[in-house]
Amino acid sequence: LALGLDGFWRGELCNVRKDGIRLWCRVSISAFTHAEFGQVWVYVHTDVSEKVELERELAQQKRKLERALREANLAVWEWELSSGMAILNQDGFSFLGYDFSEITFDSESLRKLVHPEDAEVALKAFEHHMQDRLPSYEAEFRLRHKLGHWVWVLDRGRVIERNAEGRALRMAGTLIDIGRHKQFQFEGSEFLKRVESLAQALTQSRGTTRDERSNTSLPPPQPLPPTSPPPLALAPEAQNAVDLSARQREVLSLVSVGLSSAKISERLNISTATVNAHRRDIMRKLDLHSAAALTRYALESNATIR
Repeated sequence: LALGLDGFWRGELCNVRKDGIRLWCRVSISAFTHAEFGQVWVYVHTDVSEKVELERELAQQKRKLERALREANLAVWEWELSSGMAILNQDGFSFLGYDFSEITFDSESLRKLVHPEDAEVALKAFEHHMQDRLPSYEAEFRLRHKLGHWVWVLDRGRVIERNAEGRALRMAGTLIDIGRHKQFQFEGSEFLKRVESLAQALTQSRGTTRDERSNTSLPPPQPLPPTSPPPLALAPEAQNAVDLSARQREVLSLVSVGLSSAKISERLNISTATVNAHRRDIMRKLDLHSAAALTRYALESNATIR
């Protein structure tokens, strides 16, 4: 039919050789009428098996890359600065709930997804890179999810093409979802605030107790009568605390006021590695299994170990 309409056809066909091996060929067929020979067909056959195989392998690698990017909530982008148009991988915005067809990839449309409070931060980082004040562009900001909530992302990129005058023409980079990282960061910050608050309250409580003791006249101690019962046994944690060395007690005391290993090393004039070794030994002696458990024990039981 194609020959009948246009007198020409071109396409790729899979042929099978005599030995059974498949062979991909690019075929061109044309037909015309010759004054002497009448209807003449010209058939050109080119082996393109290697090209087809490379294209298939490339397509497979592309699918693997898309899957890896999708599972990592990572987008790869390229931005033509003169037109403002951007190119994004197929599932680039899937972590924001959008299908590829739902996003217009130009700078103005993408800018509308940025949280108003974060727009200036991202713009300044971009301008600094354009002015060669920074070797690359990097900014953390929030993008609006299709369902309306905000997702924290880390956007990184750099200029990859300039004209003869040095003007930036194209940028390329990545956009990654860092929502979980931000959540962990927030929870860690809140935990440190609670530890500091508890440490301050405990310090104030100790100061009040010392003041009360200094203003109270206590009668001289009386000897125990012969029939008095033996003193109560110490709790297991207190018994273990008695086994701590003087240095370990100093470390535990500083842990109770919220100091990090680095700060403790400065305070005691020892290395951070030594502080960490003391912490591990303290945890072993007190049968504690996490840094949080050690901090909690130090806060609650500091009076016992003094």
